Amino acid sequence: MESSSIDATANTVTKLVQELQAELTHVEAKQRIRGTEALVSGLRRVQEEEWDAQQAHTLLQFFQERMDDWSAVGPVLRGCEAVLQKAEDTKVALDEESVQ
Repeated sequence: MESSSIDATANTVTKLVQELQAELTHVEAKQRIRGTEALVSGLRRVQEEEWDAQQAHTLLQFFQERMDDWSAVGPVLRGCEAVLQKAEDTKVALDEESVQ
């Protein structure tokens, strides 16, 4: 699936991850990078009412685990930034465990 083919109405975190699963777990680094970039872009569009602390925590864990994928470190760091910014914008409190 190409990033550009993602449904523009796919604005929930769960739906984004489901639609991008193949790219996010692809064996080729280029595909994983593309999937991670699309996820970051989608996260920035998630509406406040569709955002909660559990999603933020899960995404931060995901991005933390992806730090070992050196080819995708740039998009992974942008993903962490997007999650933290969205949490701040929506006043979602993250516990200490979420940001370690």
